[in-house]
Amino acid sequence: MGTNAVKNNRVHQRTIEKDSGVELADDEYLGEVGWLYVVEAHRRIRLGDLLTSAILAAADGHGLFATIQSKNIGARLLHERHGFYQVDKSWPSSEQKDRVNLYIRGGRRG
Repeated sequence: MGTNAVKNNRVHQRTIEKDSGVELADDEYLGEVGWLYVVEAHRRIRLGDLLTSAILAAADGHGLFATIQSKNIGARLLHERHGFYQVDKSWPSSEQKDRVNLYIRGGRRG
């Protein structure tokens, strides 16, 4: 029905820092929330919220970040509901004719 994961790729994280102009310190940020997908037949029943809540619980207080295409309004709203906020700078997507936005959610640890 759906999937979500935390990607922990520090090389990719450095690229995101460069593109966004935001430091994502290794000791604060566990990784990038990604691969969030809910099968179309099961959308609009808050499965994305359940998957995101599970990721946040598994992060055990560490910060997380997500890169979201500007046109993906659903993902942007979902992450905002869970305490993520968009940083000011966006950058061109290498995958689509769109811009990428960095969303971050700081943790209790550091």
